[in-house]
Amino acid sequence: MVSNNPPYKNPYAKESDRKIVSLKRAASPSVLVVEGKSRPKETFNGEEKPEVPFAAAFFLVNHDPRLTLSSDTYVQLTMAAGLRVKIKQPGLNKLINKWIKDIELERKVESGLYSYYDVGNMMFEKEPKMADLTEVDMATVTLATRDKQGDIDKYITEPSSMKAPIPLDKDEVIHFKYTETRKEAWGRGLYHALFAEKQIDGEFMQPPIINQWKMEDDMVKVFDSYASPMMMITFKDSGPEWIKQQETEFKKMKAGAKILTDKEFDAKVFEVNPAAKFDKYVEHLQTNIMETGSQFPLGFFNAEFTTRAAAEITDSVLGRKIKRIQKKIARQIKSDIIMPYLKSLGKIPDEDDVMVAFEIESKSEIGNAEIAVLFEKGVISRSEFRRHLLKKTTIEVDEQDMADTPPITSVTPTNDLRTTQPSPAAQSTDPIQQQSQLAQMQQQMEELKDLVENKVPKPRGRPKKEITSKD
Repeated sequence: MVSNNPPYKNPYAKESDRKIVSLKRAASPSVLVVEGKSRPKETFNGEEKPEVPFAAAFFLVNHDPRLTLSSDTYVQLTMAAGLRVKIKQPGLNKLINKWIKDIELERKVESGLYSYYDVGNMMFEKEPKMADLTEVDMATVTLATRDKQGDIDKYITEPSSMKAPIPLDKDEVIHFKYTETRKEAWGRGLYHALFAEKQIDGEFMQPPIINQWKMEDDMVKVFDSYASPMMMITFKDSGPEWIKQQETEFKKMKAGAKILTDKEFDAKVFEVNPAAKFDKYVEHLQTNIMETGSQFPLGFFNAEFTTRAAAEITDSVLGRKIKRIQKKIARQIKSDIIMPYLKSLGKIPDEDDVMVAFEIESKSEIGNAEIAVLFEKGVISRSEFRRHLLKKTTIEVDEQDMADTPPITSVTPTNDLRTTQPSPAAQSTDPIQQQSQLAQMQQQMEELKDLVENKVPKPRGRPKKEITSKD
């Protein structure tokens, strides 16, 4: 969980060699450090710091609506219907699921996934014998140390500026990484490309997210300037005292107010050129930088997709990506949480007998049209169809008329078959009377069959020509 007062000030850059981006409309500009010595060391020995301080990354995500939407959607898609753990042995299965419920593992994983996507790392501190798990606030984690072999040795946290740093041994925590490349100590978050600096010819470029914020701030100023342009008014034959008096009156005026004066004056207006166009650059920054940097198709929410095929392809790609992430996290939960807990109890089941996964919704909603087709094909009964209409639609249906009736396609009463025909109650017909009607129909069919066989003359073929032999 991000602390309410995270250390926005970059502790790795000296005051003399860092540059602060000043944003009048942005909160706490000290987080927007664009030049300094906060990049990680290239060596695998000693201390390593994240390229983008975690507290700064949380600040940027929480204050940009596009990134907030992306982060929340990724978390919810990953959690799906919830975390599911199943063991083939019934006794162990009941035991492990009770423990999961007691320590609220699913809730803690869901909370930690925001850190997993926002800063690329999720950490849990372990209690002895896995009695409990506590999420580590990644906003307070500042660096990691390595031993002589280059392996992670400790994680350093700084809960607040008033307390000394607290080290966490690597064996005390479970560390989930969104990315694991080049043996880096820290995973890279989903939006790392938007937050990181770029170096060109020794000069550091501002991160794309900062450029976007500055542009949005400048556009607000442009609109403000266009709505209330700067004016210069010169009055003839007026002294300092008269101008000072009028200054107070001008400040009280509202837009569109009329001025009456007996002095000659000249007014000049300095306004923004309305012919200026920035739409192409804004579109490029939004589509090619921000949307790709957030790794999330905003077209799902702003109706940007013009074809159904484009939406389906994007949905398929995102779905496959989420499934792969789910599998990776579930595998680590199994190996670093579930199995160690079972071993602490002296229970060591076969790993193939333990299943950990993020459960997908097993039930799917279908429309009324699909229900009607199932009814017509006999897949569901008349009573099931009418119950659906009562529950899912506003159609008035007689709740007492829920009987299933035999099909009229058969002359033999078969009450066990499903049918699309109305029931005797709907027809106001007694069941015995209905059976009599069916028997009468059967007799009429037999009479018609006899009539066809006996009364209708059989078709005659073409007579054969007799062949006579000549003597």
